[in-house]
Amino acid sequence: MPPDRSTPKAAAVTLFKAITAGDREAVAAGFFAGNDEQRALAAAMADVIVSGKKLGDAAKQKFGDAADPIGRGMLDPDDLSKLEDATVVETSPDAVVLTVPDQPRPMSFRRQGGEWKLVVTDFGGAAQQNIVKQTRLVRAMADAIEAAAAEIAANKYKTPEEATFAIQQSLHQVMLSFYRPSTTRSATQPTTMQSGGGAGKM
Repeated sequence: MPPDRSTPKAAAVTLFKAITAGDREAVAAGFFAGNDEQRALAAAMADVIVSGKKLGDAAKQKFGDAADPIGRGMLDPDDLSKLEDATVVETSPDAVVLTVPDQPRPMSFRRQGGEWKLVVTDFGGAAQQNIVKQTRLVRAMADAIEAAAAEIAANKYKTPEEATFAIQQSLHQVMLSFYRPSTTRSATQPTTMQSGGGAGKM
């Protein structure tokens, strides 16, 4: 059966189910993307969401219910049951804002080719002029989350608290590396950062 994106609520349900299934292609297909740059961001967003699902699954398998906060995605599949009570406000004939109870941020949907899709630039927080940069950041975060899921599955962490701290540190390093001003270092200048465990790496 083809995915149902005939209405904004149906599209949201389809997207949430794709997240629950860890289906990267279906997640990416649920995003509205009007050009190649937006499609690249949509692919990166799908990667980070599916990686978050893998992280949550690995943590739950390792730590049980104590791991519930770990890997909770940007779209929480548990919100699926709340979609029936969501409010839909039309902002134009082909655009709506869907607000789910208890969800801090509403979702913007646009109609594309007869289907309703989540607007990736709104969801990713990227203005058109920043899309390429935002895509690189999201991709780096997806890689870090994927690595964290593998580490938990490999029993690297003994407690959920230890795992949570490591994940937070890893994502913090991604952000630091991404926003740190680029400088030109001379060949004779000592590399002081190397003694700190390799900032910006897992």
